Amino acid sequence: SSTPCFSSTPSRARSSAQVFAALDAPERVATLDLRMDYLRAGDADEPLRCESECFRLTRHIAFVRSRVWQHGADGDLAVSQGAFMRAGKSS
Repeated sequence: SSTPCFSSTPSRARSSAQVFAALDAPERVATLDLRMDYLRAGDADEPLRCESECFRLTRHIAFVRSRVWQHGADGDLAVSQGAFMRAGKSS
């Protein structure tokens, strides 16, 4: 789903949130790798939109990709891909 994001790095927060949404039960996770590619500048007067998906979930790693855009703009402003380690159940 798309929600307004106003952080300078909305993709980072959305990526980790998507990992938690993909899990059956709460777990600790740690960022192994997060790559953000800034493609172009956006309009400062328009809110950012961010969409993420956990496209692969293994026993030990969650893989997430995200995109950031603005309505009315042609194409993405930024894209990211991350890997998160599943560190086990929260106590």
